[in-house]
Amino acid sequence: MTTDRCHITTSEYSRLLFSIFWSDNWFWFVLPVVLFAALGLLDWRYFVVALMTVLVVIPMVMALIYFNYMLTVETRWSIVEKTVSAGSGGLLLNFGQGKNTLVGWKFMSGVYVKGSYVIVKLNVRRYQYFVFPRAAFVTPQDFQCFARLVSENLNR
Repeated sequence: MTTDRCHITTSEYSRLLFSIFWSDNWFWFVLPVVLFAALGLLDWRYFVVALMTVLVVIPMVMALIYFNYMLTVETRWSIVEKTVSAGSGGLLLNFGQGKNTLVGWKFMSGVYVKGSYVIVKLNVRRYQYFVFPRAAFVTPQDFQCFARLVSENLNR
């Protein structure tokens, strides 16, 4: 099973990454803002601290997260145009001009579909994903073949 040539843009990848990151860690961003806003009832300067947290600290943390997770080799796999072939050894990424990368099944911890994207969770480190569009599958049967290969090989 091989897909058409596909890629996603950096903005699509970062949108997916931040939505996953935010759903896991939203509490740690909201807690200081709520705390300082509540303390602002005692002294107005805490409102200023809450605004600084929202307008300065949180954007800087998100920028650090972007640089930490977006500038990796695994992220580049999603952004560069390629074909994806699934087999018994894993996913073979063919970037053209003889440049191939094999992502073995043991380096994956899960595969799921979110919207129009297929998201492969990698075991490299936290929040590392290989993402490609679901539209890259030529036919629905190709997607079913991919899903069957994933279910057979991922939990070995």
